[in-house]
Amino acid sequence: MTPLEIVVLIVVVFAAGSAFGLLLLPDVIAWLYHVTLTAKRLLTGALIAAGVIAVLWVMVQYMHGQPVTPPRN
Repeated sequence: MTPLEIVVLIVVVFAAGSAFGLLLLPDVIAWLYHVTLTAKRLLTGALIAAGVIAVLWVMVQYMHGQPVTPPRN
């Protein structure tokens, strides 16, 4: 293959890939949006769970008569 044919082949492959990418772009954007929403939900759930666990831990410590914070000298 001559250098000109190689350049033409690269341009054609790149153009076809770009056109295919533009066809898939809405699906990719929708997928990214879905992943972002899922991550937000998971993060919110994790924060709520951490808060509930912290409150329960403090309640258990208090009920057992143990100080939640170490005593000061």
